[in-house]
Amino acid sequence: MLAPRATALLLASLAALPAPAADEPACSLTAVLWSGDPAPGSVTITHSGTASFQVSTEQSKLILKLEACRDATQGKKIPGQGTLLREVRWAQHADDVVWVVIELARMPRYTVHRSEGRIAVQLEADEPAAEPRFEAEYGALPEAMRRAMTPSAWREGCPVGLADLALVRVSYWGFDGAAHQGELVVHQKLAVEVLAIFGELFEARFPIDKMRRIELYDGDDGKSMADNNTSAFNCRNILGRKNKFSNHAFGMAIDINPVQNPYVKQGAVEPEQGREFLERARPRPGMVRKDDACHQAFVKRGWTWGGAWRSLKDYQHFEKRLK
Repeated sequence: MLAPRATALLLASLAALPAPAADEPACSLTAVLWSGDPAPGSVTITHSGTASFQVSTEQSKLILKLEACRDATQGKKIPGQGTLLREVRWAQHADDVVWVVIELARMPRYTVHRSEGRIAVQLEADEPAAEPRFEAEYGALPEAMRRAMTPSAWREGCPVGLADLALVRVSYWGFDGAAHQGELVVHQKLAVEVLAIFGELFEARFPIDKMRRIELYDGDDGKSMADNNTSAFNCRNILGRKNKFSNHAFGMAIDINPVQNPYVKQGAVEPEQGREFLERARPRPGMVRKDDACHQAFVKRGWTWGGAWRSLKDYQHFEKRLK
């Protein structure tokens, strides 16, 4: 048994020892960095110690949960960078949990790389969209279409029967820079040639505003032109001549972008919006000019261009007479 004095000295010595330390976090967050190189960018988290983390997504957010970790940076933000990153923010949300939130404009593919003292989230560039391909087909007019065309676009007394006509569907580039599908009705003997022509226009990215069948305008050529519609068959007379069928009535003529390529005769302009495009020396999208891609695609196959006529100018118009 210790003497009273020895017992007192022992207790005093024990009291002087430091108290046991509380459990220290396994890691300490030291920095969060954003880099735009390599594009589209990456977020790097540096830390001391051993970090245990989980990655999750929520809409356009990437969320990293670092467990048993302490934020030594006192929480900060990285503002938006470029078009993809909106914000990176992080903070201590519990004694041993740090949340890092990467908010993006959209959710790209990403990879997470881990090395000693470092966690890197690399955002990956989107795969380039596949270039649209030219698609085309033709065939006899469906029965429902024949009924829709009668009597606004075709009627008894027209110079060709409905069986002489073909429906052509082709891809074209719009003024919006996107690929679209359009429809034309042409003489069935010209259908294959029309596919080839519009294939060349597609390859050349010649823009076309729209391409709709004329019965969707009640057979009214004026309405179709005012809407800048590219069209073909329409059982109508030549403009200004009551008893003479137009080549459109045979399915042997096509009008391209009427606004950019108006009909002009003795000061009259059809459609009226085409006055803006009477100056032909300055090329603008959708205009047909001598020797350009559109002009060549037609004339090398024996089509005649109305823009070369002397008595009037019909810049939108191409026609071909069958023997």
